[in-house]
Amino acid sequence: MKSGVKALLLVLCAIVLVVATVFTTLAYLQDQTGTVKNVFTIGEVDIDLLETNPEDTAAGKVSIGDGTVTHNYGIVTPGTTFAKDPTIEVKSGSEASYVFAVVTIDETQFTYAPADGWTKLDGVGEEGQVVYYRTQDATDEDVSYSVFANDQVTLKSTVANGAELTPIEITAKAIQQDATITDALTAWNAF
Repeated sequence: MKSGVKALLLVLCAIVLVVATVFTTLAYLQDQTGTVKNVFTIGEVDIDLLETNPEDTAAGKVSIGDGTVTHNYGIVTPGTTFAKDPTIEVKSGSEASYVFAVVTIDETQFTYAPADGWTKLDGVGEEGQVVYYRTQDATDEDVSYSVFANDQVTLKSTVANGAELTPIEITAKAIQQDATITDALTAWNAF
């Protein structure tokens, strides 16, 4: 063999040996960690609206559920105060939340006061609606809140006999508090 070919062969062998050594060394410089598994659980906010049916007071407060229930108060006299006991129940296991009572009432016909703990949220709701809210911490037991003070409403004495009365409607809503829902108006607008 010629000396030039031998030298080239020797250089190629040296290069192969260096490359093999580098790649073998790289195998020793590797590392791997364990796996982090992130588990997420969806919280829950569970409420119910309860009210006594004036035609069956012996049954006590019953759940309204997700539908609409009509309670007939019959003939009422102007100036009369009558029992009206809508109650919002925040169920056990609920996360911290904003709880809303949406009261649709003709304030030219009826007077009432919200029960203690409710704050009026101005500038929201539809015409004829008054929206009240309160905050609720996460709870491990059912918590109930009356909507009206003393569970009563009064038909104003200025309402004319035979006048057509507007029904009173109550709707309950609740939404979980979190980093993006930190005040009642933001909570209301998230619905």
